[in-house]
Amino acid sequence: MDNIQMIKNEYFPWNIPFAYRIKILYENSRMGFKSVVFLYETADSSTFRYRVYNMCQSLEESLYWKGNFFFENELEKLSRYLDYIDLLVLVRFHWSKELGEFVAKYKSMRGGKKVIFDIDDLVFDIRYLPELLQSIGSRKVAEETAYWKGYVSSLNHTAYLCDIAITTNGYLKNLLEDSLQKKCYVIPNTFNRWQEQISQKCCKEKKTSKNEFTLGYFSGSPTHEKDFLMIAEELYELLCGFPDMKLKIVGYMNLPDYMERLRKNGKIMFVGFQNFINLQKEIADVNINLVPLVNTVFTNCKSELKYFEASIVETISIMSPTYVYKTIIKDGDNGFLCEFDNSGRWYQRILDIYYERVDIRKISRAARHVCEEKYRYSAVRNDIEKLCFQMIERPAMKSQV
Repeated sequence: MDNIQMIKNEYFPWNIPFAYRIKILYENSRMGFKSVVFLYETADSSTFRYRVYNMCQSLEESLYWKGNFFFENELEKLSRYLDYIDLLVLVRFHWSKELGEFVAKYKSMRGGKKVIFDIDDLVFDIRYLPELLQSIGSRKVAEETAYWKGYVSSLNHTAYLCDIAITTNGYLKNLLEDSLQKKCYVIPNTFNRWQEQISQKCCKEKKTSKNEFTLGYFSGSPTHEKDFLMIAEELYELLCGFPDMKLKIVGYMNLPDYMERLRKNGKIMFVGFQNFINLQKEIADVNINLVPLVNTVFTNCKSELKYFEASIVETISIMSPTYVYKTIIKDGDNGFLCEFDNSGRWYQRILDIYYERVDIRKISRAARHVCEEKYRYSAVRNDIEKLCFQMIERPAMKSQV
């Protein structure tokens, strides 16, 4: 079951009728704005939120471009309004006959319309299928192998309909360019206005209980079991050794047998999958955000979202040094990095924070400052605008006031 189907108290600000989105598309054109349209299969709170909804929100204050989004079941209706679309972005959209016909019609229009492929994971090159199956914990049964082979091949076919690609980090960018032989650009993931508002509220209300010290793990799913096991023994030792220390896992996780006793006595708490607003509240309520990751080609393709969603509620993160995290985190300054191998470093870092051997307030505020500057929805607006202008071969844009 997709995680989003398990969320209670759903909060989806993108539930906007097709007719209204078309009206906005028309009004933007009438007022002289250029329009970039993002196509996604069906709305969800993961890739769609980061790569479509937040992108459109980043352009709301643009003087030049506006963003809009449409879905797979709207292609036929949308094909009547191609004149109003200046640039098209296909976001993790699997190839189909209908998509192929839609893109062909769009690219045949006067002026030579351009199409961009957007992807946020290493799921576009069949050469990495064995690593993909290993990363998600597959037992490589025939049915699952066939499913992922079709999944990757379909996205690869969509990519070849496009002129360039965009993605979330430089590591994935290099793999894309090698695989597709197309130019690729990086536009990082961001947090949106609603996350910002609730996070500001969480920071004002943030309280640290002197009677309880909570570790947080926010990647609870079967695909992250290997990551969790990297630090499970250290967590077990800490939870057994410190009566006031607890672990909160958001999502689902198969615990090692030796940790089941801790779950039964309340030292390990499970919280179900949350919508993106409630998730910020859950992260704000823990003392440390734990992000252990096995060092693979797939984990190095991941974006900074686990870091910035914790940082904007002033929760300190301890993370494995993947490509993006070792780029953004200065160890001991705005977070902590621990080696990939299980060397006991996690245990020591957690105790450093527990005993306040480090300046917790200074580190958490430094992290918040970095993330508000780099990963706020408006921070990528200029990069999106420049890329859009480049794609329609317009003169260099003037600076905004």
